[in-house]
Amino acid sequence: MDDTQVKHGEKFIQDTQNKHSLSVCIFLILYMTYNLSCYYYTYIRKLTTLDPVAYQLIFTSIISFVGFFAFPPFRRSTLFKSHNEAEEAGNSYCLQDRQPSKIKRFWRRFNRQFDDFGTILRLIAIVFTPIAMHLLDSLFIDIFNIEPDSFGNQKNLNEQVKSSSFVLAFLWIGFSAPIVEELFFRQTIIGFLTPKLATSIIGRSHITNERLAACVKLIFWCGFMILSGLLFGLYHERHFNRIMAIYAINGTVLGVAYSIGEGRPISSIAPHSTFNIVNTLR
Repeated sequence: MDDTQVKHGEKFIQDTQNKHSLSVCIFLILYMTYNLSCYYYTYIRKLTTLDPVAYQLIFTSIISFVGFFAFPPFRRSTLFKSHNEAEEAGNSYCLQDRQPSKIKRFWRRFNRQFDDFGTILRLIAIVFTPIAMHLLDSLFIDIFNIEPDSFGNQKNLNEQVKSSSFVLAFLWIGFSAPIVEELFFRQTIIGFLTPKLATSIIGRSHITNERLAACVKLIFWCGFMILSGLLFGLYHERHFNRIMAIYAINGTVLGVAYSIGEGRPISSIAPHSTFNIVNTLR
């Protein structure tokens, strides 16, 4: 391999990283704009004839589209890759003269999903996570003696479903909204920020022991998984109360499913969508 090929590979990697960083920034800006727009929806309604569900479906669909560029749904987070795997992924562009087509790369990745026992574990997690969320909801509603009708977020959703097209509400609640929430609360917080901060701390502390570095990553992973659950709870219930705690537990369970899936966004998107769809159809 000559110097020209190496430089071409390095430039390709740099361009790819820049595009990824840009897509992540655009995703976060759109997500924050979407959340802020909810406070000013009365003014937005004066500018558009769209009903709330149609507006939120369109906005969350756009954010989901951008989010999948930033975080491909079947790609593992670097938090769950070994050091050698990360190096191989970074240098893989330099090891060949010509890149395989996008179709070939997608097909190879798709086939690799079913090569190991971990895939079976991920599928089990996807299937049983919605069941676990439902059982935990029922358990803590009984423990906290909460009336199911007292969930403000659920009441707002029910009112919007009644006042809008069921199909639009179904697509929003069952698909676009869970995708956006999981890409932010799980992928951005656990899969994107955690490895960057953990790597920064390990580098600045000059930690060379692999076991100690793994412990630091584990501490960051546990802390940010709990943080993502708490933020998920506050996103759905703006006050620290028992209802927020139930949402936070659900968020933490989805974080566990995301971790079992080794940082693949689909591992938490699928159970979240299933849980929402079942609640919508009930």
